[in-house]
Amino acid sequence: MDFFLITFMALLLCLSFGCYVAFIKLIKMSFSVMKRQLTGSTYICLDPNVKSCSPIKFEPSVKCTVPKYDWNWDGRDFDSPSCTQSKTIYLIRHGDYRKSNKKENEKLTPLGHKQADLCGEHLSNILDTVRVSKIYHSSLIHAAETARKIHEYFPEASIESSDLLCEGFFCQAEPPYAAHKIPEQSVVQENHCRIKKAFQTYFYRASPSHKSPVTEIIVCNANVIRYFTCKLLQIPVECYGRFRLYHGSITCFKIYSVGKATCTSIGDIGFLPSKEFISY
Repeated sequence: MDFFLITFMALLLCLSFGCYVAFIKLIKMSFSVMKRQLTGSTYICLDPNVKSCSPIKFEPSVKCTVPKYDWNWDGRDFDSPSCTQSKTIYLIRHGDYRKSNKKENEKLTPLGHKQADLCGEHLSNILDTVRVSKIYHSSLIHAAETARKIHEYFPEASIESSDLLCEGFFCQAEPPYAAHKIPEQSVVQENHCRIKKAFQTYFYRASPSHKSPVTEIIVCNANVIRYFTCKLLQIPVECYGRFRLYHGSITCFKIYSVGKATCTSIGDIGFLPSKEFISY
């Protein structure tokens, strides 16, 4: 009887000790997790065979210095409660063209015509159930030719030319181009004001009068598309040189009624069948 009692007491003692050790480990783990949460660090280990990993420090989100999103970037926040429709804008870079000292001679090359045709065909395929209401284009001849080719696929859309959408150097890029002839400051300032006005003219949320989503196409030049992209993403326009846009490429933005603008593609040329159709 004494033997069984002693054995039982020994087992009870071992069990108590085991529970004590487990409890201590649990307390230590809790403090460790708490510390990581408070300091913003965490442990990342991709190898299941590694028992310990070095901590990786992450800055707490409260220290984030990214500017708050400006929901009223278009100055039409007052329309939000009564407007529920979105606006989608396709920005198309013109096709390949002949370089000339005279702008009237800078017409599309045979390659440029093919790029414009392929772009229009692709847009008609992805927008087969969508009504394109308007096509705007730069007044430069190669942009106008590109727009007219695309318009063949959307004959119901109105088409309109604008000097505001013409190409222009509007500021020094950051990082700067290695070799880039910078125009006189007065020309740069004039271009900046003009392209800024173009942005204000064509980019804003749908109005309350629209009862269905709005879809528009703008055919213009690379720097103008880059400027629009920076403004819609709410990043400095000096970043424009970081975007590479090929001839006939498609950049697309969707503007929601609350003022949020999202980019669905930048410089898309996936519809071009082979590298022979790609130019810059």
